[in-house]
Amino acid sequence: MSASTNAGASAGASAGADTDVVFNYPFNIIYAGTKEHGIGYEGRLPWQGVAELSAAAKIDMRVFRELTKGAAVIMGLTTALSLPKGCLPGRTNYILTTKHDSTRAIGAADLVRFGANNVQTAALSAGLDAGLVMFAASIGELNAVFAAHYTGQPIFVIGGEVVYMKFKQFPTLNCIYRTILSTEQILPADTYFTTINNRECYYSKIRISDNLSFAIYSNSKTMLVDRKHYFDIIKKYTKACPTE
Repeated sequence: MSASTNAGASAGASAGADTDVVFNYPFNIIYAGTKEHGIGYEGRLPWQGVAELSAAAKIDMRVFRELTKGAAVIMGLTTALSLPKGCLPGRTNYILTTKHDSTRAIGAADLVRFGANNVQTAALSAGLDAGLVMFAASIGELNAVFAAHYTGQPIFVIGGEVVYMKFKQFPTLNCIYRTILSTEQILPADTYFTTINNRECYYSKIRISDNLSFAIYSNSKTMLVDRKHYFDIIKKYTKACPTE
């Protein structure tokens, strides 16, 4: 996935201070990164502006859009504000930020204070009104929001770095969906998704080209079902077959 991993570590992307609280619902992580697991560089994607990765990045975005369509997506505030509208259409957006005061409803002035521009403020306000955008200041509060509003759709954590690190440790993690974009030269990065140990999980990979691969990781055999759906989406946009 590309747009979501645009964000790195920041206070606004914090998953809250409740370090002992576990997210209660089964979820997936999805991210795009370099071979070295770099997911951001100076507030942008490491491959942004790299001509030879332009086509690969477009395929990644198409796969991300289809895989997460209709899903619930969880992200930090920095990731949300890296999106053109501050949220993703066709999905329920849950935004984690310690800037959120859970004792009162969020208004347009709060969104501006968070750093949203006019377009983002309008889209986020509309999403709040429609119940498609929700804020939480901690994992405990996120659990409460899900208990009140969750309708059973797939859940994807989409960034940034701090949120990934927080959720990666939870036992309710089902699958990690990874896109690898690479060139002969190492792409610069200053934020990373921590390395995945292939020996500790089930693992499958599709190599599309020298520049693009997709992988799925899971601690459970349920990935065998998830893998087929994932690979079918990839094949739709690349006509690829599993090679690894």
